[in-house]
Amino acid sequence: MTCDSRDRRRLMYRFRQFYPIVPLSALVALLLASCAPSTTTQCRRLSSAINKGSQLVNSFDVDPEAGEAKADALDTVSEELQAVKLTDETLIGFQSRFINIYDRFSQAFRDTSGLLNEISDLQPNPEGLQKMKAARIKVDKAIDEVEATAEDANALVNEIKNYCTPPAP
Repeated sequence: MTCDSRDRRRLMYRFRQFYPIVPLSALVALLLASCAPSTTTQCRRLSSAINKGSQLVNSFDVDPEAGEAKADALDTVSEELQAVKLTDETLIGFQSRFINIYDRFSQAFRDTSGLLNEISDLQPNPEGLQKMKAARIKVDKAIDEVEATAEDANALVNEIKNYCTPPAP
């Protein structure tokens, strides 16, 4: 099959028909990309939401009522963090991992609060001492969970800082 001059002219005509569409579509794509929030803006949004939860975690008190209140407040922060609109896939991953971390903290605070209530109601008798030993094991486990979650949170904060901080020139 050979390409004669008539075929070439038809091909050129077709190309010229669509030629203006190519730059126009490139311009539209560029405009749409510039309307999307930048990674820096998204990093700020994510960091702001994460900082609310960090303040709650850092101010945790070993008081049964305070533990339950902190857990409820962390649940609210998790919902707010979930509501942060992100388009950057890496930041979305960080967001979901932090939601998981706050959920783990919240559960550990609830567990600790419940155990502290349980311990405070124990009577100084053999049965109460037995329950106290069992509760102490559970408290130690909850503390271990809080420490492990804190380590995960610190590692994730470092990942976010590395991703969101532009490299030095």
